[in-house]
Amino acid sequence: MTNYQSNLETAHAWAHSLSNEGKNGNNSLNFRNNIIYSYSTPMAEYVENSNAVLFNIEKYSVTTSAHQAIIKNSIPYSYDIIEVPFNSSGRSHSLSDVDNHHSNFEAWENNIIHLYGKLKRAKSKKDEYLNEIEIIKTNIQKYYNLFTSEIDKRTLSLNIRNILNNQFSSDDLKNIEAKREKTRNLKIKRDEIKRKKEIQKQISNFFSRKSHQINSRKIYLRLSKSKKWVETSGKAKVPLKIALYLFKLATQTRKLNKEFDMNSIHQDQRKIHDFQLDKIDEKGNATVGCHFLEFAEMQRLYNEFLNIKEVAIQ
Repeated sequence: MTNYQSNLETAHAWAHSLSNEGKNGNNSLNFRNNIIYSYSTPMAEYVENSNAVLFNIEKYSVTTSAHQAIIKNSIPYSYDIIEVPFNSSGRSHSLSDVDNHHSNFEAWENNIIHLYGKLKRAKSKKDEYLNEIEIIKTNIQKYYNLFTSEIDKRTLSLNIRNILNNQFSSDDLKNIEAKREKTRNLKIKRDEIKRKKEIQKQISNFFSRKSHQINSRKIYLRLSKSKKWVETSGKAKVPLKIALYLFKLATQTRKLNKEFDMNSIHQDQRKIHDFQLDKIDEKGNATVGCHFLEFAEMQRLYNEFLNIKEVAIQ
């Protein structure tokens, strides 16, 4: 492998085929045959049996950005440069590898959508963004023409096919955004439905004692098997006697329709077993440590306790 004194000499040697292999002093810029790399990431590649050069436009480190500028300026004017949005994560070390085709088309499409978003918000750079969109469309067409034999057009997205058929307009950009927004909203709804079903399953398991926790912001309460403790869906528990004391304070506060004055009780009276009572709002909801206990849930458990008590008396 030939050693070159600078990045510029290394890029020039690759661009003009002065040797089959070469590198700079620290091997950060190197080439083998028709591909030049920044470290191990391909930056540019002469495509065999064509007049085209694939050029990687992805953003990496400051060093690699400097390499990209030097490489691009070294390519002879007689070659047609096709800019590709290559991402090297888990992919080939060749820009022309067949496995890259679909991900490149997907990245181009995403870039167009991103530019359209900027275009809608722009006040002074609209022409600039429109020009970038046209450059991407041109690169898509050139890339497809170059690798037609390797790409099944039917597997490409409708937007890419429209670009290849010269049937893509600004209206298509609007449609793309609308469809993606609809897809995002549907996914959010599906995820929310799935989440609610999972929470309901966890609630059922909690009250049937198949589990001891519910992954929900709302805290649920149950009596322990011994009926001497109150257990929460946050995996905490307090003696029943203390829980009844807290419910009494919450009920009184709710009747007054005024937030409970924490200074009206001694510090020891604020101790709820291993936790501290921090607040009872005007609706009777209590904040105990990191637990927010809704009055309705405390009322439900209290009624359950009364029913059990009546059954025991009978």
